[in-house]
Amino acid sequence: MIKIKTLALISALTLASTAWANNEDENWFEITSTKDFKWHGQKASGSLTALDGKKDVAYRYILQETNNASRKLTYSQAAVTLTSCKQGYGYVIYNNMQGEFTRRAQYVRFGTTVTDHLGTAACAGWDQTTGKVSRAMEDDEWFMAARAKDGGDEFWVNTRTIKKTKYKSKPAISALSAFHEKKTGKTMYGVYAILQSDCKRGFGTIHEQDFDGKLVGSSDVSLQGNSLIAATANVICNGV
Repeated sequence: MIKIKTLALISALTLASTAWANNEDENWFEITSTKDFKWHGQKASGSLTALDGKKDVAYRYILQETNNASRKLTYSQAAVTLTSCKQGYGYVIYNNMQGEFTRRAQYVRFGTTVTDHLGTAACAGWDQTTGKVSRAMEDDEWFMAARAKDGGDEFWVNTRTIKKTKYKSKPAISALSAFHEKKTGKTMYGVYAILQSDCKRGFGTIHEQDFDGKLVGSSDVSLQGNSLIAATANVICNGV
């Protein structure tokens, strides 16, 4: 399974409902923490919710963020789409306590970043509500495609998500990938796609997309190349 550090990248989740930290009690469960912050979910706060005018397509719960230094508490509602729970990645959607959208962030289910943990907690709540497993964790679904000799940066491919798809109406292969920057400890996700014809001839262009399918960038590669992105393209083309 992918080995990456939890990120200390989330500050105040919303500007709503601030209080001062008291002792933890039976009303909250810890989701994740860093040296600067701690996140708790409120027990029994989870429920199905509407999104973009569609009823019961997401799951939300009340989130409490604690600043470890000041002991200041900030509250918000965190939600994920049920589709993202099934496919294993998507967005954590943050609303204030009136249900008004504030922001969103990419998450990968069973991942190790703060946002990953918050999204995974929502999916677990949904599974507990339905009594069904929407997606089970697999220990070997992440494959390290390449590691930089200088610096130690790494590209990982989620082999479970490798699939045939379309890119600009042409047959392609895509997969969820993760770039781990060793110096900062940050992990960035994207969905990479390469045409099947490029895979067959051994060279072409690999395209990075966000979780909405929007193009982030493209790179020309040879599947026999020595770059991190070339190695990633090779793994996707060959399905490991």
